[in-house]
Amino acid sequence: MANLSIVDVAKEIIDVCSKSKIVQNFAVDILDDVVLKIRVYLVNDMFIDTFYNADTLKVAYALIKKGERIFGTDNTGGWHIHPLDAPWEHQFCHPITFQEFLTIVEQENKI
Repeated sequence: MANLSIVDVAKEIIDVCSKSKIVQNFAVDILDDVVLKIRVYLVNDMFIDTFYNADTLKVAYALIKKGERIFGTDNTGGWHIHPLDAPWEHQFCHPITFQEFLTIVEQENKI
């Protein structure tokens, strides 16, 4: 997401959501034209919190179930995954797009 505007990132996430069978709805929150937060509501009372800061280029995605992160990825300190079987751990990885993150969620049948 090198130097993308929050509008570009929002459009990308919304486009991905519109094509997914597990996405029920989403809520977009833009703060100070720099920070984008989108909560993506999924089936079975789970959701994905997305975060993008256009100034710092911080990106984060977290799958939340019953108030707990059960899977996530972000680029704080380098791209890493918080895996499904151990969400407190950090496993370094390549940069992950929202499309890739949602695909993993869909494939893992955690929904």
